Amino acid sequence: YTLFDIIADKEKYPDDVYEAIREKAGFEFPHRDETLDEAKKIEPRIQHAEDLIFFEGSEGAIRALDALEKMNDPEGRPETSLKWDGSPAVIFGRDADGKFIFTDKSGFGVKSYKGKVESEQEMEDMYRARSERAAKKMGVDPEGVFQKRYSKITPMMQKAFRLAEKSVDPDHRGYFFGEVLYFDKPAVEDGKFAFKPNMVKYKVATDSEIGKKIADSEVGIVLHLKKDVETLENQPLDFKGMTPDSDILFFGKTFIEKPVSVDDAEVAEIKQMVSTNSQAIDGFFNAEKLRKFTISDLPNLFYTYLNSKVDTGLENLGGDFIEWMNSKDRISSQKKQNVANYINDNKDTFDIIWQIVSRTMKVKDDVIANIDSQGGLEFSQSLGDEEVGEGYVLSDEGKLIKLVDRSKFTRANRSVVREQDELDPDY
Repeated sequence: YTLFDIIADKEKYPDDVYEAIREKAGFEFPHRDETLDEAKKIEPRIQHAEDLIFFEGSEGAIRALDALEKMNDPEGRPETSLKWDGSPAVIFGRDADGKFIFTDKSGFGVKSYKGKVESEQEMEDMYRARSERAAKKMGVDPEGVFQKRYSKITPMMQKAFRLAEKSVDPDHRGYFFGEVLYFDKPAVEDGKFAFKPNMVKYKVATDSEIGKKIADSEVGIVLHLKKDVETLENQPLDFKGMTPDSDILFFGKTFIEKPVSVDDAEVAEIKQMVSTNSQAIDGFFNAEKLRKFTISDLPNLFYTYLNSKVDTGLENLGGDFIEWMNSKDRISSQKKQNVANYINDNKDTFDIIWQIVSRTMKVKDDVIANIDSQGGLEFSQSLGDEEVGEGYVLSDEGKLIKLVDRSKFTRANRSVVREQDELDPDY
């Protein structure tokens, strides 16, 4: 057997072609999960509250509900912060030898070219390397790709590199992780600084505390956490090791301080449903069982399906999953059949899971609405025509949970993306 033979016969191995290679070719290499673990160290994925059941089973569902329930507790409520919509995500700091590194999320983990940028020239080299790789796949001129994709971002990132390098103390070891909010001092609209780093547009009153700091800066980066220099493990954010340059503003977490009302009776009912069916739920998502039926990515299919539902309404969740799956050409016919058989054999559990998801989402959306109604933030957020932001992040004993109103943010976000694709279909 050659690798080409095995991959050509991939219908027999829809979930784990790696295992097929081991079995047929006797070739060992690190499993994809190890690669994913490395990626998670760079930027751990924060799950939606209602999605935790897909990836952590009954324990995840209870964890989400416990965190939501504690939102109305003045003493024990989870730390709640705004989820900024910055771009690009950046990592910077000094390595074990004291060399300064400033790069984006992809650059920090890449192996095929130098992504841990140590100079302004290397910043351009990184983007040109990406242009060459993209051009090779598309069969076009690398310079054309660079001019279209990277010619604007390159000098911006070089500028951020200069200012961040001045801001990290020479004796510091370790990295800061965050997102760029602006590369140039934001323009003023109706007495407010306005900036749109990604999809969400922010407006900050010029005479507010944050506005006065923005006025003195040329680059703004919101920081989320620190990373250990050796292990890359996440560490709580503090500003030790930094003496910020006067032209760069590092935003810390924007906290939501007040408790919010929660429907305790509804939460109690959902938790009881989870507890009563915990064995069935955990059996349904058992990784070994899913692998046996060659549907290991079923949790991800549920996640993708749920995101797709924002376009057609979030009603009847689960009811049209099979229909949705069958419409996807990228899913093999064999896998479609395997998933359908698995769901039919576990129909009661499948229905219960989607009841839990739907009801948890409703509790979460009410919590978001209660936070939004409090006001108190020094800025406004909008996405397209919607007055909506990316939501909030709960940190309950260090475990992060994302609160996003999918019916508003995700729908508006997808609408804006579609509009951009229609205006600029090239590449």
